[in-house]
Amino acid sequence: MIKNTDAIILKKTKYSESSLIVKFYTKKYGKITCLVKGAYRKGKYDSQFDLFSLNHIVFYEKPNNNLNILSKCDLIESYIFIRKDIYKTSSAMYFIDLINLSIEENDINIALYNLLLMVFSFLTQGIDREKINRIFEIKLLYLSGLVPRIDACLSCGGKIGKDVWFSKKLGGLLCKKCFEEDIKAVKLLPGTVLSLNKLINDDAEFLKRLEFTKAVSIQLKNVISEFLNYHFGNSAKSVEFLNQLEKISV
Repeated sequence: MIKNTDAIILKKTKYSESSLIVKFYTKKYGKITCLVKGAYRKGKYDSQFDLFSLNHIVFYEKPNNNLNILSKCDLIESYIFIRKDIYKTSSAMYFIDLINLSIEENDINIALYNLLLMVFSFLTQGIDREKINRIFEIKLLYLSGLVPRIDACLSCGGKIGKDVWFSKKLGGLLCKKCFEEDIKAVKLLPGTVLSLNKLINDDAEFLKRLEFTKAVSIQLKNVISEFLNYHFGNSAKSVEFLNQLEKISV
């Protein structure tokens, strides 16, 4: 069956002297893998199959086989300014790692596809990367049905006061009376609670203007990172590289 869709390139691997295996995240069909015959032949494809690029593709879906055959790939947006900057590239790779951890092949999630395009656009606009990382993490958790509950205590259901703790195991906040139910729960700064609320409930476009203090930024990163690791089982491969870059840039 012949199909067509817009698609973001997540990964490419050399298959032979003239062919590639390319993993796409598509708008209509989720993650798919295609064999690209004659990928290096000049003029055969409009796209250069660059990582992160947005393309319109046509492919043959093979029954009972996850390896499809690509017949056409027209470039829509190259996102070259991401690939030219090692810091932006590291964030984009992190987003791709999280997508690979959170969804299976052929799982369709148009909202998540649009979110990935949005954060790529944010990276090209020069918005603070740490802010973009937090936006993507929380919105991915929301779209995956794993967003932490922060509107009430997970144990007693009571209102959240000044002193609150975050439990990655239970999936949200605990009040002063209940925090001992998870000995590994982390006490949150008031600014962290407020920022989590905004990240979860506000539109991503509006969040571009959100500002964090240094202390809140560090705590948000640590709390969300541990929560992601708890649910997805493995740390994204790019996390260590991101952390190394941050040490260099300090």
